[in-house]
Amino acid sequence: WGLSSPVPLPELELQGQGVDVLDLERVSEDRIRARMRVADDAPNVLDVALVAAGVTLATERYDVQGGPASAPVAAPPPAPAPPPSAVHMVFADLPHPAVLPLEDERRQGHALSVGGGFVGRRPGRRGYARMVAGLELAAADDRVRVGVRAPFDFSTQDAPDGRGNGDLVVLGRGLLLRGRRGALSLDVDGWVPLARSSRGELQRPRFAPGLSASLRLGGRVTLRTRQGGIFDVNDPRDRVLPDRLWASAYGVDLRLARGLSLGGELDLSLGSRAGEFRILTMTGAALAYRAGPVQLALGARYGASFDARRDIGRWTFAGALRLALGDTRRAAPPPGPPSYP
Repeated sequence: WGLSSPVPLPELELQGQGVDVLDLERVSEDRIRARMRVADDAPNVLDVALVAAGVTLATERYDVQGGPASAPVAAPPPAPAPPPSAVHMVFADLPHPAVLPLEDERRQGHALSVGGGFVGRRPGRRGYARMVAGLELAAADDRVRVGVRAPFDFSTQDAPDGRGNGDLVVLGRGLLLRGRRGALSLDVDGWVPLARSSRGELQRPRFAPGLSASLRLGGRVTLRTRQGGIFDVNDPRDRVLPDRLWASAYGVDLRLARGLSLGGELDLSLGSRAGEFRILTMTGAALAYRAGPVQLALGARYGASFDARRDIGRWTFAGALRLALGDTRRAAPPPGPPSYP
């Protein structure tokens, strides 16, 4: 409290309904300091008067939170959402044109990625090695993403046909819904045939539209799914029937510790492939670690159906390294006025 009086003042008192004044001292000629206790049954807004010789000199209004009622009390900031998980990106960064693996639709910023692994390992057959380089660009507060991936295969003696070797994968992502508990995005992948010398390339362009969704259960568990289709561009002059597949994926993330996640997933593709009806079923698990802009993931996937083992392979062992190039999220608003605890 501040005082200003041309004459000496008598003894001062503080009075107010629901207020007990514990002590009152004059710290200088023009200032006093008081300690007050608010009763449990006090009203929400208190009027405290400074009184001298029965005359009210000044009145101040306080709320029960302890500050002047006219001073705004800042709302507590919302708890930050858990960071995105990189655990399922290990299979997305090692793409195959017959499946649509899970992705994290909430991933942030631009990124460079390098994926690699051994695909199709089975008794008596070595399978083949695949390396993939990728680039993703984000815009509109990470709601829109575009990117490319380029897969190249090595030691392809035992590799199946039509796996997209040397072709270009283009992708587009549009975030339709982003909340603290869940998210929904529209995905479109396209395979552009480029190679002409290897039996592993696709024969015609292919596109795969779909939807990806996630639901968080508490702060550690996230359920995921991806639903879409895989379609070849039809060419009447081609004797081979185009692929027509319904593709889906289901999985769960478990956040083990800060930056460390474990995930499992089931990939299923069902429909016409190479002129035959096929069921491709694959199950996999992955472990991922995030340290600042660097994300590292390791995973293994098993071909659970005969068609999956024939078209893709019995085992896939994969690794992926992603490097965030920048954060496109909007800057946080400046802090509001101070609170009065």
